[in-house]
Formats: sequence, structure tokens, C-alpha cells
Amino acid sequence: VTITVEKAPEDHLSGMRFSTWFGGGSSGLSGGTRLFLGGDSKDPSLIVWSSLNNPLYFPATNYAYVGDSDTPVTAFSKQSDMLVVFKENETFCLRYAQGYTPTAEQLEAQEAIDVESAQALFPMYPIHPEIGCDCPGTICLCDNRLVWLNSDGRVYALFSNGQFNENNVRELSKTIEPLLREYDKGVLRAACAEKEGDHYFLLIDGRMYVMDFSSNGFSYYASYSSDEKAQRAIAWYPWDLTRDGVYLTKEQYKSLAPRLFKSGSRLFLAAEAVNAYGSIHVYMLEMTGDVDTSLDGEKPIACFFQTKQFDFGHPERYKRVNPFYLQITGEEGKHLNLTYLNGNRGCLDDCAPMMMGEELENCTPMRITPNAVRVRDFGFCISSEGRMEVGSLTLNYAMMGTVR
Repeated sequence: VTITVEKAPEDHLSGMRFSTWFGGGSSGLSGGTRLFLGGDSKDPSLIVWSSLNNPLYFPATNYAYVGDSDTPVTAFSKQSDMLVVFKENETFCLRYAQGYTPTAEQLEAQEAIDVESAQALFPMYPIHPEIGCDCPGTICLCDNRLVWLNSDGRVYALFSNGQFNENNVRELSKTIEPLLREYDKGVLRAACAEKEGDHYFLLIDGRMYVMDFSSNGFSYYASYSSDEKAQRAIAWYPWDLTRDGVYLTKEQYKSLAPRLFKSGSRLFLAAEAVNAYGSIHVYMLEMTGDVDTSLDGEKPIACFFQTKQFDFGHPERYKRVNPFYLQITGEEGKHLNLTYLNGNRGCLDDCAPMMMGEELENCTPMRITPNAVRVRDFGFCISSEGRMEVGSLTLNYAMMGTVR
């Protein structure tokens, strides 16, 4: 048997770069009845979809052009009952609607051209006309909301889908925006992300930005009176993977192409060496709190946190910061290093208290005497070589004279 296959003159399928299954009333987030394709460089705004459960047949009428014809479709992702279609500066969604089976009379009158395409409809709705996603490797579904990075240096989430609502997409990264703005657009577009448990892991050029999407700011964003207050309640944790060789040295990182991926319930960092041998380094990330487990053994994770600098509502006056109380605990036998901050000046405290390994709920607040007199602003930084947990903070101060 000889089978001859000829390529169609106008074939858009060979240029498509990404795909996903979508459609059908019972397929949910994990499946679908039709294969959607996008990413053709010659026709950037075109998407096509296959026939019912048949990825080898694409009816001629199963296509749509999304938004501005000059900007490309960058990614597909699913949320609720929608297929969200991302472009560089726009966001749209498709929904599945059951069609009809055309009669012979409708086919003869050309009221319906194709039986297959008439049985399922995918109406398109705009979500946001100005915000899209040009970092497709960072899209994750976190607590039933899509989260992604954009090369404008912001992380966004899709909170609603009303076509007449201008607040469908909300920013999440106000607290780390100065850090994200340090990267150029090319570096941000090469970023990748995964989720594990209640955390969103965003990897950018050797640094990991971890968001806890179980925090109140994410879960109850619309309940806050302003975006600023909501974003202050979203917890972000910056990790430097090249710091002190915790995972990779800076020299290694420059010659590798690290990516995040999941296998089952575990999160891995894979880095492929750019050389003739193509060696691969694989590291397993575990949220154990005190060590990281990798193929190279176990190493302690150095951590720190830093408060903002408080002016106590009167930036023009001097203050005396009295002994304050901090509820903190950590790995037994590890020491804490305290640094007091006043403007651009930092002062390391000679006291390095040792942690006793207590549970945070049973930990008595620590009395700290900073001896900070005649300061306009005050903050502090605490670092440790092991795990630490922070509870309440009570600052005591007294007003002094004004700044002349």
C-alpha cells in the first residue's frame, strides 16, 4: 500500500508552537475534547482547534483571530470554565457552548458549512485591553486564579472575567516591584515558574521569588479598601540561588539554563550545561524549613528579614527608640544577628541571642534594647543560618525635638 500525503498550500498548523485541550461540559481543567493550537509566526493572532477528540483533523472553519492582528498570541491557560488566550498586551477568553447538528436542508442551503464545526461553538470575550503576558513560562493556576509575570516588571493575577469589569486583572507584586524592575525585558521573558503547595515559585536569572498565595491579600483581595493594602498582605520571599553557592555558583549559572519543573508532588530545578556533553544538574526543592535536599547533599539555608524604616508619623522629629519586644524562634542552637537601620546607616548589635527551638505559639517575646537615640527613622534586620519564625512585634519610642 502506498500512501501519498500532500501539504496544503496555506498550512498554518506546521507553524504553531503551543497547544492545549479544551472544550466539553465534563472535561474540566485537566482535559478537553478539542485541541487548540496557537503561535504561528506568519499569522500571529490566529488560533485553530481540531474536531471532536481528533487531533489529526482541523475543520476549515475551526479558527478565530484574537485581538489586534499585528500582535501574537503568546499562551493558552485554563481557569474555571474558560480558555484564557494571552497576547503581549491583551487578554481574551473562550468558553464552550454546545452547538447543533445541521439538517440536510441547512447544508444544502449552506446555512451550515461543516457538521463538525457546528456542533461546538467557542464565543470569545475580552478580559483586559492593555494587560497581557509576554512571559508564557511563568503562568500558573494558583488557588483557581491564573498568576503570571509580564516584562513590565509586574506579577498579575486574573480575579474575575466580566467583560464590562476593568478590574479583572490585578497586580500582586508591589512589594517586590523594585527588585523586578532591575531586570531587562529579555531576562524577564526568559523567566519560568511553577507552583508547589501554597507557593508560587518564580525563577528569574538566578533568583527565586516565592509568593504564598494562601495569604489573606491573595485570597481576599477584593475585600481590601485599596490595592496597596491588599498587596501589603501578600507574602513574597526573595531567594538568591547563587548566594554562597547554595545551589549554583554565579559562574555555573552563567553557563547553564536552569528551569523549574514538577514531577508528582515534588519541585525540581534542572540546569543543562551548554557544552558538547550536555550534562544536566538536577536539584530537588523541599519546603522543610531548615535544609535543602539536593543531589549534592544537605546544606543549611541562610535567611534574613528586614523591616521598613519607621518614622512613626513624624518624619521631622527626633525619636528615642526604647526597648522593644519581638516574638521570634528558630532552629535550636542557631544564633540571630541584629542590625539596626537609620537611613543609610546600619549598626550591628553585639548581642547574638541563641534560639531554643520552641514552637512559635509557646515562645516568650524577646526584649531587645537598641540604644537608638536622636533618630528620625528606625528599622532592623535579623539574619540566621537556620530556620526562624517571626510572630508579633511591639515597638516603643518617645518623641524628642524637631530637626533643624
